[in-house]
Amino acid sequence: MDRSLAVGATGGSLSAILLRFVSAALDPAAPLPDCSCDCDCPICADLPTLIFRQLDLFSVLVGLLIGLVIGPVLDLLHLLRQSWSVWLRTRLAQLAEEKPLYRLA
Repeated sequence: MDRSLAVGATGGSLSAILLRFVSAALDPAAPLPDCSCDCDCPICADLPTLIFRQLDLFSVLVGLLIGLVIGPVLDLLHLLRQSWSVWLRTRLAQLAEEKPLYRLA
C-alpha cells in the first residue's frame, strides 16, 4: 500500500475525531452537570458524555497494540511475497537456460 495514502487516511480520521470532540465540548446546548456525586439523578443520566471510568482499560490497550502491530506484520508479509516472487522468477530463468521448458515444432 502506498504510504501517502495511509498517512492521508490516518490524518483525516484523526482530525475528524478531534473536531468531533471539540465541537461536542463547545456545544452551548449541552447541559452541564451540577452534581459531582455518584447518585442516580436524572440530570447526570441524560448527559451524552464519554465517561472514562466505564472503559475497559485492558481492551483499549489490546486494541492499541493490535493497531500498532498489524501494519508492520502486513508489510513483512508483502516483503516475503515479493521476495518469493523474485526468487521464483530467477530460478525459472536459470531452468530455462539449462533446458528449454517447451519446444515449438
